[in-house]
Parts: sequence; structure tokens; C-alpha cells
Amino acid sequence: MALDAPVTAVVFDVLGTLLDEDRARADAVRRALPQLADGAAGLAAEWDERGGRVRAAIAAGELPFQMADDVEQAALTEVLDAHGLQLPGRETAELARFGYRIEPFPGTTEALAALRAELPVVALTNAGLGQAGAMFANVGWEWTAVVSAESVAAYKPDPRMYRQALEVLGLPAEQVVLVAAHPWDLRAAAGEGLRTAYLDRGTGGDGSGFDLTGPDLAALVGQLTSSTRRSRTYLPVPRRTFVAAGCSASPTGRRTTATGRRPKSTGCAQPARGSEGRRSAEPSMPSTSTAASTAISATVPSAVGSPACSARNPMTGGPPSRPV
Repeated sequence: MALDAPVTAVVFDVLGTLLDEDRARADAVRRALPQLADGAAGLAAEWDERGGRVRAAIAAGELPFQMADDVEQAALTEVLDAHGLQLPGRETAELARFGYRIEPFPGTTEALAALRAELPVVALTNAGLGQAGAMFANVGWEWTAVVSAESVAAYKPDPRMYRQALEVLGLPAEQVVLVAAHPWDLRAAAGEGLRTAYLDRGTGGDGSGFDLTGPDLAALVGQLTSSTRRSRTYLPVPRRTFVAAGCSASPTGRRTTATGRRPKSTGCAQPARGSEGRRSAEPSMPSTSTAASTAISATVPSAVGSPACSARNPMTGGPPSRPV
């Protein structure tokens, strides 16, 4: 298949699509439990599966929302108990937070930089704000916006996640493409009207029926930028811009979340210090969303809006084209 309409912005799944989460999880288990040897990968997969079931139940409305860090630690504890394995409490917590430092798949950083020169790019992740900020600081990536599960109090494939990405961009769904390595993610996005681009990471998923398919990110970026240049209708890419998704200016001027309630913490990025594009030092690992803005600010050179999270349309720098 191919895109039959111009693309104005690209949304990315992160874990398993851009960052090699499976390898990072298995490596972390291997370091924490060296006695497992070749069994580390199996235990890591079981841990991931248990956490995935909880997130799926939350997305389906069967369980109340739980923070991503809590889901990871609970799933890990269950797996360790099931196998009769023990770690000191602190080591268990550290292992559960392996996702704060994950290396990208080869070629990802270069392909993202090439795309950002053409179009706005948005991260749409089931990670929490603290993890998102730390892992993006680790790899030195900049985004037009980041939409975290914590921002929306939901996990993909909950439709609210995809709708929030569209609200932040202020764009109609048909002008936005989701790039992901997970067919379930793409199908849920397609249900909300987004275009879809399947990145084949060799996990055996059914990649048929999507608008674009590529064996690597560079190939997909080539298709996306080629389509955009042919259309000649795209908007200029906002420079030095970041939006903390889920924060907006309410009619009263009070900061609200996507649910309409006032959050306990800002979740909004503040102006980052340091040179643009410079790889940061090892990031801190904030345990709650109150530290998330510090972690996320390390990934961007400037923030949109004030510390009170005044809304901005990242496409134009002005007010949002639709309420956020």
C-alpha cells in the first residue's frame, strides 16, 4: 500500500520500535541474576508478558490506571516469586527500572534526525514521564512533543492515547502517520483515523494491511519524506520546540490534565541547559512524576509555554487549532 494524502506529522511508538527494549530487559536480568545464564531471556520475556497483560487490562477498562513503574515492579516481583528467586528490595527496584536506559536499534538516531528536518515528530509511549525523560536524555533525541501514558492516565491501545497525540498537534488524523513495530498498536491507531507505517523488527507480527511497510527505519523515513516533498503542502517544522502532552491551559487559566483534573505535578518541560543535540550525562531516575519535567527537559533545547503549561500548537507556535 502507499500514502494517498500528504503527511504533516509523524508519531512514533518508542519501546520495541525505536529502542531495543527486549534486549535491554534480558541484559538487565542477566546482570542482576547471573545464575540464570541462558535462562535470563526466558525470564525477561515472562516478565514482559505479565506486565503487558496488566497494561492491556487497564487499556480495556478492566483495571484502574497504574503507573508504569509500578506495573513493571509488580510484574517482576510476581515472576521472581514464581521461580523461587530472590533479590534484595533495592536491587529488585533497580532491575524494574531497566527501561530508564535503553539503547536504540542501529540507524535509528540518524533516521530520526533526517525526518525531523522535514516534519514534526511526536513520541507516543506507554512509558511514564520519568522514564521517557531519562531514556530520551540517554540517547539525545529531541521531539516536537511527547505523549506519555502517565499524561493521559491510559495505555495504548486505549483510543485516548492516539487522540491526545492528535490534540497536541492540532491536526486531522488523516495527515498524521504512526510508525510502530507492533501491529496491534497500528490497528488501534488506524481505528482513530491515523495513517500507519509498519516497521518490521522481525518479531513475527502480521504486517499486512498498513499504509507503509519497511524493513528498517531509514527505509520508512525515505518513503515518508518522499511523499511529503511531492505534496509540497507541508508546514515548516517547529524548531527548538517541546510540548508536554497532557498539560494544557484551561478556560480558567488553571493547568489541567487530559482528564480535566488538576495534576499534582507539572509534567511540563522547562528550558533545557546545554548545547543542542549534545548527548547528556547519565540521567537521574526520578521515582515519581514530580521529577519528570527535569528528566524530560534534558531531551529538548527549549520548552513551549510557561511553567504553568500554557497551550501551544507545535505546528505553528500559536494557540492550538483545537482545544487541548
